[in-house]
Amino acid sequence: MEDLKTFARHIPGDDAVFTLSEGANEVQAIIPLNPFELTIFSMIDGQKTIGKIIKSKGLAREDVYKTFYLLLCFDLITLVSAQDGGAGSEVDYTQIVNIYLDLLRILETNFRKEVGKRFESILDKCLNELTGQSKELLRSLDLSKDYQAGIATQISKRFAEKEKAVEGRLVLSSSFNKLLFLLIMRMQKLLGKALVERSLKQMMNILQDVERYRREPEIMDYVRGNLRDYFQQISG
Repeated sequence: MEDLKTFARHIPGDDAVFTLSEGANEVQAIIPLNPFELTIFSMIDGQKTIGKIIKSKGLAREDVYKTFYLLLCFDLITLVSAQDGGAGSEVDYTQIVNIYLDLLRILETNFRKEVGKRFESILDKCLNELTGQSKELLRSLDLSKDYQAGIATQISKRFAEKEKAVEGRLVLSSSFNKLLFLLIMRMQKLLGKALVERSLKQMMNILQDVERYRREPEIMDYVRGNLRDYFQQISG
C-alpha cells in the first residue's frame, strides 16, 4: 500500500478525469508501454473517471494509479477535472510558485558553480523538452531573484480562471516537478550523482527550515514526497 500512497500524491483521486495530451499518440508510439499500460492508455478519453476505469475492468487500484503516474511522467495525459474541496476554496498560487522557484534556484546555484553561464542553455533545453500545459505555463522562465515577484504573479494569473482549485494545484505542481526532474537528470548526466544528492538534500532541508513554506502543508507534503522519490531513484 505504500506504493499506492506514493502514486496518490500525483493523482487527485478516483473522481479525476484525464484526457490525452496533444501529440500523445505520436509520443506513445516510441515509448515501450506494456499491454496493461496500453489498455489503460486506450481507455483515457476525457470523460471516464479513474474510478470508472478501475471498476469497468475489475482492475487493482494500485496498478491503475501506477500507470496513470507513468503516463503523467511521460506527459501523455492531462487532467481535465477532479473533485474540488469546496466551491469557495481559494488558492494562493503565488506562494506555491515561490516555493518551486526557491527550489529551482538551489539547482541553478549548484549548476553555475560547475558550468557557469552554460546553465542558461541547459535551462532552455529543459524548458523546450516540456510539452502541453507545462511548456505554456513555464515559457520564458527566468530564475533571477530580481524578477521572482513578477514571475510568480505572471504564472499565478494563468491559473486565475481555473474553476477548481485542485486542478490548478495539480497542473502547477506537476509542471514544476517535470522541470525539476529534467534539470536533476541533466545534472546527474553532466556533473555526477554526488552533486545531485547534495542538491536534493539542500532542497529538502530548506523546506523544513523556512517557516513561510509551512503555510501550504498539502503542497509541502507533495513536494517533499517528490524530492524523496527523486533521491531514492538517484541513490538506488
